[in-house]
Amino acid sequence: MDVYEELEKYGDIFAAAVYLCSASTNKADSDREIAMMLNKVFEFKYSTSNIVIIDSYIDRAGSRLEWGHLIHDADSGRFQGVMHYGDLESSIDLRSKGLLLIDVRR
Repeated sequence: MDVYEELEKYGDIFAAAVYLCSASTNKADSDREIAMMLNKVFEFKYSTSNIVIIDSYIDRAGSRLEWGHLIHDADSGRFQGVMHYGDLESSIDLRSKGLLLIDVRR
């Protein structure tokens, strides 16, 4: 099923978190990579009218600290899905919580 069709099921507002991860250890490269990913997130966000970004989680240089925060916060019910840049397609941790995973690369 198309992600836009999935989003329609949520009605007027879809509360989303954003998770991005850069493996680069060079700060300038990491900043450029994250900026490019954020651009894709907002392109997707503005392609539909019902997404509200509640929180963002950004890991750099192989850190998984924000990932841990995302998993913890996913149990709070604050958001219905996670927008990402290809990092979470097979995330059983989030899928098992009933969250819609939106890959903004598409």
